[in-house]
Amino acid sequence: MADAEGRAVARMVGRMLRAGRERLTLRQLRADHDALLRKLGKETRELMAAGEISHPGLKSAISRIEALEERIALAEREAREAGAPTDDSP
Repeated sequence: MADAEGRAVARMVGRMLRAGRERLTLRQLRADHDALLRKLGKETRELMAAGEISHPGLKSAISRIEALEERIALAEREAREAGAPTDDSP
């Protein structure tokens, strides 16, 4: 009986370890994917600024990003003036 219970526990622990590894792999794949998208976005923005590429949709998106950056800068200034930390940037 003890051997059967031990094997059952070992199987359960094995499944839990495998599930943990799979979650870790998935988390890393998603992080890599997000990093590549950020890099692509930055490169696209630089190419647009240099006039090397042009697209109305990209221009619109970049304008929205710039507006958000202005709002972020203002909110950070106001937070600093209020004594609040602003270190939670990406």
